[in-house]
Formats: sequence, structure tokens, C-alpha cells
Amino acid sequence: MTLLVIIGIIAVVIIFVIMITKSGKKEQNPQTCSITPKTTPKEPSNEELIANAKKLAAMGEALQQAKAHGDDKTVQEILNMTYTGPLPEQKEDGSYTQIYKNYLRFKIAGINHRDGIGDYEGKFMGEVVPEPTNQYDPNAIKIVHQDGKHLGYVPAEDTQQLREWVQNKFPFKCYGEIFQDEDYDEERKYYWGEVMVEEPE
Repeated sequence: MTLLVIIGIIAVVIIFVIMITKSGKKEQNPQTCSITPKTTPKEPSNEELIANAKKLAAMGEALQQAKAHGDDKTVQEILNMTYTGPLPEQKEDGSYTQIYKNYLRFKIAGINHRDGIGDYEGKFMGEVVPEPTNQYDPNAIKIVHQDGKHLGYVPAEDTQQLREWVQNKFPFKCYGEIFQDEDYDEERKYYWGEVMVEEPE
């Protein structure tokens, strides 16, 4: 009988200790219910959308200029969205100012009339050279790869500006790049290219 009483007392003590422990845990870690209000993201204004579109267009133009200039560092910065340099500004005629202030840039005319032009796809160095014996235009200026390959011409409407730019000091070095046109058929591939001419010192 005494043993049963002792066991009963021990059981009561154990139950009491367990209840106290649970009560302490509840006080230390009270369950709270918090409601975070939903926030609706602010829609950009028309002005912000236009500004962002202009900036993206300027970044695209800067990328093209950097590629034509052979500036691989700037190309990677633009692609990685870490470029912090100057951006070209769009002029009233739709063209852009140059981020390389000491260069003129032209498209290469007549490039698809040159045999084997596909072998020259990519960046190149060369010279701009007058071609006074040209039967169609004695003021023509041809673009010549550094290995001597004739790549095409400076557009006729730009030859006078180029002559003034280099002060008629020919031949004059240039840099450029030739690309494969995305719009071509299976029978013949088409190319286009750009050239940049450094301002004389």
C-alpha cells in the first residue's frame, strides 16, 4: 500500500513538472499571427518607358560602335550590363553621335560584288585608298584589307567628308568589321560591313 502511494506521488510530481515545462515554453515562444499587406508594384509611366527604350537603343548603338572599333573590353561591359561610359545621342536625322570622337564611320558599299568576301567575315584592319582610275567615279575611295584584298568602297555621298577628314593624306588606316546578312537565300549569302577611319593627328 505504501509503495502504491509513493508511486502515485511520483506520478503527480512528474505530471506537474511536465505541465510547468510546457507552460514555460509557451511563454517563451508565443505563437503570433502577422499579416503582411500585399503591395501592388507601381507601373512605370509612359515617360519612363520611353526613356528606357531610348537608353536601350543608345546601348545597342554603343555596342555596334565598340564592335566596329575593336574595343572588346567595352563590348563585354555592355553585354554584361556593367558599362558606365558615355552613350551616343540620337540626332534629329536619326543617326547617332560617336562615342569614339576621333573616328568617322561608314558602311562599305559594293561589298557583295567582291569575290570571296565571305573569307573576310569579322574584324579587320586596312586602309582607305583613292581610286582615280575608277571608270564610274574618279572620286571613288576604296577600302582595302591589310592583306591587299579590295573589300568595297566608301559610299559616294561620303567621300568628300572623308577627304576633308583625313586632309587628303592617303592611303589612310581604317578599322572595320564584315557581317553576314541575316536575310539571305540558300544559293547566295549576302554581307554588309562598316569601317571606321581615325582622325589624323
